[in-house]
Amino acid sequence: MSLRGGVNLGAWRLRSNYRYYYSNSDGRRNYTNRTSTFSNTYVMRAINALRGELLVGESSTGSNVFDSIPFKGIKLFSNDKMLPSSMRGFAPEINGIAQSNARITVSQNGNVVYQTYVAPGPFSIKDLYPTGSSGNLQVNISEEDGSERTFVYPYSSLPVMLRPGGIKYEVTAGEYNGNLTRSSKRAKFLLSSLVYGLPHDVTVYGGGYSLKIIFQA
Repeated sequence: MSLRGGVNLGAWRLRSNYRYYYSNSDGRRNYTNRTSTFSNTYVMRAINALRGELLVGESSTGSNVFDSIPFKGIKLFSNDKMLPSSMRGFAPEINGIAQSNARITVSQNGNVVYQTYVAPGPFSIKDLYPTGSSGNLQVNISEEDGSERTFVYPYSSLPVMLRPGGIKYEVTAGEYNGNLTRSSKRAKFLLSSLVYGLPHDVTVYGGGYSLKIIFQA
């Protein structure tokens, strides 16, 4: 039997997995085996000023830059769910010029994904919802006099990409909590990573590891 439970206390949230195992044999040697374990136990709270969360306990590192690994320790990380939906993930910035009061319609794969009205002059659309990893965008400008212009915005993205000014970060300190080798179970590490969105559909990212393995006799 497996259960996932938790308790909320103010800003803090406690979560844990509980597993109970029972077996009974009626062979020559009757025996009963009962085991119960807790795993992935942690407390966590939001840090609104950093648009992130603080976690203490058992969890896994993020996978924005490095592969995810299980650990016991402490993690401070960004959470894009604290942003408006239109500012999460990646979507291109679309620029153009309207000759009059105009309606701007953005479509992808035949579906309208965005529509707004703009005043005469240059316009910039920065709040598109994430539109998937690929598929050119068709931008239609419908002017006040009924004339229309359409241009195609080539579009593709990678999961790591962010909008201009978007940021993802993580700082984790603790020890490895997997099952590779006896010594790896005692490997202590410090991990940090940062992803930042720049203009012109450019995203930069990087990070670092510091690892210390304590060998057992």
